[in-house]
Amino acid sequence: MNYYDFKFDWLQITVPPILVSPTYTELNITEPLLIMVRNTFNLISGLVPHTKLVETTISLKFYKLTLAVVCQFTGETLLTISAAQTNQGVCIQIPGGNHNLCFSLIHHPLFMHPETRVTRADLCLDIYEDDYEFNHLAGVLNNFATDNRYSTSVAGDWLNCKKGRTLYVGARTGFTMLRYYEKSLQLQLPDNHKKYNRLEFEFKPMKVSEPVKGFMHNFKLSLLHYFNRSSYLSPFSFSNFAQKSIELVANSSIKKVESSARKEKKVLFSFAHMLFQYSTCVKSVKEDYSINLDELFELVAFAKKAGTTENDIKCLLLDYLHKSKY
Repeated sequence: MNYYDFKFDWLQITVPPILVSPTYTELNITEPLLIMVRNTFNLISGLVPHTKLVETTISLKFYKLTLAVVCQFTGETLLTISAAQTNQGVCIQIPGGNHNLCFSLIHHPLFMHPETRVTRADLCLDIYEDDYEFNHLAGVLNNFATDNRYSTSVAGDWLNCKKGRTLYVGARTGFTMLRYYEKSLQLQLPDNHKKYNRLEFEFKPMKVSEPVKGFMHNFKLSLLHYFNRSSYLSPFSFSNFAQKSIELVANSSIKKVESSARKEKKVLFSFAHMLFQYSTCVKSVKEDYSINLDELFELVAFAKKAGTTENDIKCLLLDYLHKSKY
C-alpha cells in the first residue's frame, strides 16, 4: 500500500456568508437564500463549466434550500449547494466518486479563505480482492479495534455475503471514522469485473472539541499538501487513530488468497457475522478459553440451527462460554 494512493471520495465545505450574501438591492428582488446559492455557484462556475442550477430531491439536514449543479449535456449531478439562513454559511457538497472535482475545489481560492470551513472530507483507497482478501483484512481491523477499545459496527449482508458488507471502526460522531466495505458488490458490478474493496477515512474537522488555534487552516492546508504529494503535512497526521490504522494495514501480514481458498466462504457466513457483531465475546472464546477454530465452527452450526438471529447467537455464545469455563 502506498501512503499517497488515497483519493477523495467526498468533500463538503461551508462558504462564509460574507462572500455570498445578497446585497440590499438583491433582497428586494428575490428570495435571499436563492441569491446566496446562485452567488456561490457563480464563484465556482469555473470549476464546473457547461453546468446549470436545478431543483433537486436531494436534501441536507438543517438546510432549507438545496439546488443541484448538473451537466447540461448528460444531466449528471456534480455537486449540490445548500443554504439555511442569510447569516450562516452556504454548503458545497461533492458526493462520492468525483476525486477530480474535489481536487479542483481545494485549489480554488475560495477553499483557503480564512472563514471557509471543511465539514467533511472522505479519503479512500481501493484494494483489489486478488491482493487483499476482505475477510482477512476486516479481521485484522476488527482485532485492532478491540485491542485499542475503538467502537465497531457493521452493516450489509454478513450472513449471505451477496450484497456487500461494511465494517465501521471509530465513532460516527467523532473527528475520524474508518469504513472498510466491498465496493464492487455495493456497485453491483458483473461477476466478470475485477472485485475490489474500499478502505475509507471520514474526517469531520468541525467535530473537534476545543481545537487549537489555526486548526481549520492547517487541516485545509494538509489536504493541499497531501494531494500535491508533499511530505510536509497530511490530514492523517491530525489523528492518532488514522495513523495507527494506516500503519496496521501497511504492515499487516496479509497474504494473497488463492481462488480455491475463497470457494470455502460459505462455511464462514455465520462465523463472520459473530466475529464482527460480537468481537469481544468471540475473542474471549478464542484466547481466554483456548478454544480452537474447529470448536468455533461447531458453535456456528448451533447458531444456524437456532435461526441465526442476533439474540440467539449471543445467547449461544454466552452459554458456550459458561460450559467451557466449568
